[in-house]
Amino acid sequence: MMTAREELIQAIERSPDNVIRAVLELFRALQVQNAPETIRPSEGLNYPLRGLPIVIAEDFDEPMPELWESLSQ
Repeated sequence: MMTAREELIQAIERSPDNVIRAVLELFRALQVQNAPETIRPSEGLNYPLRGLPIVIAEDFDEPMPELWESLSQ
């Protein structure tokens, strides 16, 4: 009877590279998720707007003559 580790090693040896890459990404994600707060990457702390949708107003690039007039005074 094989151990779980031996089974996993055999499965890895038979798997294509793209499956192994996906499993590695999963393991890395789980490690970060279970890491203590002090060593967890600070993505959210440095970039609080990351992941939010960008919404641009329809009149974003329309001329604003009143702004230029007030700036010239």
